[in-house]
Amino acid sequence: MKYKRIPVVIDAIQFTRDNCIEVIEFTNNSARNIVIRGGKCRCVIETQKGNHTAFEGDFIIKDTNGDFYPCNPNEFTLTYEKINQL
Repeated sequence: MKYKRIPVVIDAIQFTRDNCIEVIEFTNNSARNIVIRGGKCRCVIETQKGNHTAFEGDFIIKDTNGDFYPCNPNEFTLTYEKINQL
């Protein structure tokens, strides 16, 4: 059997070292422990299903249940396209 993804509109933000405050606000304070080590920035996103690590450049997605999780930028661009809002 083959399946295709149901079209769903999601909210997302790309995580960079320059937008840490916006990431914290976007995730309703679930993004924590933002650190830069070895020239790379990362944070931990606390969810009901456990903690997920987001690395600089990852997109942080808010799913339809209101949970947040990181998504690799390559996978994100293959799965999602930006839409214009009115």
